[in-house]
Amino acid sequence: MCLVSTKLELTRLSRSMNKNIIKITVAAFVAFSSFSMSELIAPEANYGTIAKRLAYGLPRIHLNETQLDDSISEKTLGNYLTSLDFDHSFFLKSDIDGFQVKSLELDDDLIGGQLSFAYEVFDIFKERVQERVVFVEKQLSEGFEKERKEYFTWDRKEALWPETAEAQDDLWRKKIKNEYIGRIVAKQINLERPEEAVDSVDGEEDNQDSTVVIGSPEENILKKYTQFKKALEGHDAEWVLQLYLNSFTRSYDAHSSFMSPRAVEDFKIQMRLSLTGIGALLQTEEGAAKIVRLIPGGPAEQDGRLQPGDKIIAVAQGDDGTPEDILYLPLYKAVRLIRGEMGTKVKLSIIPASDKSGAVVKVVDIIRGKINLEEQSAKSEVREIPNFDKTENFKLGLITLPDFYADMDTKKTGEAPRRSSTDMRRLIEELCDLDVDGMIIDLRNNGGGALSDAIEIAGLFIEDGPVVQVKQSGRRKRPQYDPDPDVIYDGPLIIMVNRQSASASEIVAAALQDYRRAIIVGDSKTHGKGSVQSLIPIDGRDQSLGMMKLTTAGFYRIDGRSTQLKGVEPDIIIPSPYDYMKIGEEYLSNVLSWGWVTSANYRPFDGLEQIMPMIKERSLQRLVDNEDYKVYRSILDKIEVRNELEEYPLSYIERLEMAREDEKLAVLQKEHFGDPEELVMAKTEGDIVDAPEEELKEEAKAAKKDVVLDETLLILRDMVELEAAVKVSSVDR
Repeated sequence: MCLVSTKLELTRLSRSMNKNIIKITVAAFVAFSSFSMSELIAPEANYGTIAKRLAYGLPRIHLNETQLDDSISEKTLGNYLTSLDFDHSFFLKSDIDGFQVKSLELDDDLIGGQLSFAYEVFDIFKERVQERVVFVEKQLSEGFEKERKEYFTWDRKEALWPETAEAQDDLWRKKIKNEYIGRIVAKQINLERPEEAVDSVDGEEDNQDSTVVIGSPEENILKKYTQFKKALEGHDAEWVLQLYLNSFTRSYDAHSSFMSPRAVEDFKIQMRLSLTGIGALLQTEEGAAKIVRLIPGGPAEQDGRLQPGDKIIAVAQGDDGTPEDILYLPLYKAVRLIRGEMGTKVKLSIIPASDKSGAVVKVVDIIRGKINLEEQSAKSEVREIPNFDKTENFKLGLITLPDFYADMDTKKTGEAPRRSSTDMRRLIEELCDLDVDGMIIDLRNNGGGALSDAIEIAGLFIEDGPVVQVKQSGRRKRPQYDPDPDVIYDGPLIIMVNRQSASASEIVAAALQDYRRAIIVGDSKTHGKGSVQSLIPIDGRDQSLGMMKLTTAGFYRIDGRSTQLKGVEPDIIIPSPYDYMKIGEEYLSNVLSWGWVTSANYRPFDGLEQIMPMIKERSLQRLVDNEDYKVYRSILDKIEVRNELEEYPLSYIERLEMAREDEKLAVLQKEHFGDPEELVMAKTEGDIVDAPEEELKEEAKAAKKDVVLDETLLILRDMVELEAAVKVSSVDR
């Protein structure tokens, strides 16, 4: 802990006296609590050793080399309280004021191996939860004024905790009313749908994804909070340890974490089973298992109904299984329920990412399976596009790269390892053999992967030179160079990205943009993850103590700018729905700041700057006149309005009107951009079709309109024509 003034030391003395009040409060809670749960938990004997090791490693290994001091202590307290009470509604301000006694001392406690404060806070939190469950039951029995005009602020992550019990009760009345109104509105919307489109409600069966309100709204809401209380009863000392120590690591940055001994073991199991299940990367958010990313080639990605941002709240096994609530379960327990034997069905109850109220629940059934490496690998195709005057067709190559994979398991069989860089080289060469006029590399939704493959792939389009700069803690930045001077393709090139393009994708896009070798097209920015994490044992001699996942290096473009936070900004912006969602590094807490280093030594290509103004002008004019794009933009505008909504009306009439507008939006989207399930149904009705249903689904998925890709193909066409015109002009001169 850093040196402090005499005045602060006197304040500390006063606070140390107040600590006894906290201890008395906890003691009273132990003696008189009516909370029917297991015995109060306490840190185990070896947890002090884990805490000391973490305190030693964090400031020395992390990229920023920030000292473990009072500022980290304050951040840690805020992180821990928010990780327990994510919407700042269970604790009272008086609770927070009491906890603030320790705000400048948690760093010292960690260094000394003292963890008791974390368990004291957790015990008080359990008491507050019990109080709220009682309140919820009482409020539901009293009912609500459905037509009363009032509003509920749904996002309270930055809100102050309620100051009085009366203010807290009113907050919770609105909170529960919001859920109640949302559920009865969802039921009404189902009744208003055409008969053939009605989803199942109140437990009725349906084979499609369905909007569900199981039981009455009152039963459903009470069940949710009772489940929360029950989940807390099941949490043990190790769960609290991981939550608390994670609060320290997250004070350094959003991607650093502590993995408890049990989490490490489960991580190893998941790695061995990484190619089974539904194929989704999950993280805990607001008590639910939130989908962060769909793994390319996995069952969920191929199915198409689950989306990043969806929150899984219940899991059922097979057609007849009873949904098991996973709200507030530790993530490793939720994952074990979602996983299962190959070929079996799992039904997931989800809150869609588009529903900020959290009141609408949909059920999606998925057949578990392995991630098909062929589906996950890079693929190519050729599109023929008429030239600007429509006098001839251009052949344009399209390569989709879902992931920067480097499969090393094949070494066990003696085969050559499957790598994305090897596949990309082969596909580019095949397209060159077909005499394509230009190429598109689609990196949308590519969350990254092997750094070495990213460097090699970027190097396929340049002779030699640096591709990215890497800076580790305490060391100078090191340029990473293209290992091969050969250029596989030197023609017109476009890289497509969106907000789901991260890490290695950003390295490739940034390098080719800095070299002026390619035009970047997509969302307003990429994800913005410009950091590297390393897994480090808490104690190299004793693996049972857990691990640290710490940020140890940062990526920088060859022009010196970081990809952290700001990502890569495309040359031509054509937004996707992700651009209007809270997706990106800037929406995480405690993120590393943007920075820069000196530029590497490289030489940009000539020619692209000369034609860019005309390319942008043509694209803008096309989009203004494109009817499909007008519909697409109207959908995006509505998504933007809905996502920017900070308050939800609690009047039934107002809320129903909102839901009807959302329904119109969904219909509009299906009419113009198709529904894979409906397209499959249309193909299989009538004549007998020999192709299996999975093939039909793939065809239907391909038939959906991709407005961004359609315009990108036309941009590439313009690029081919204009580059050719520049070359002719240069020869004439």
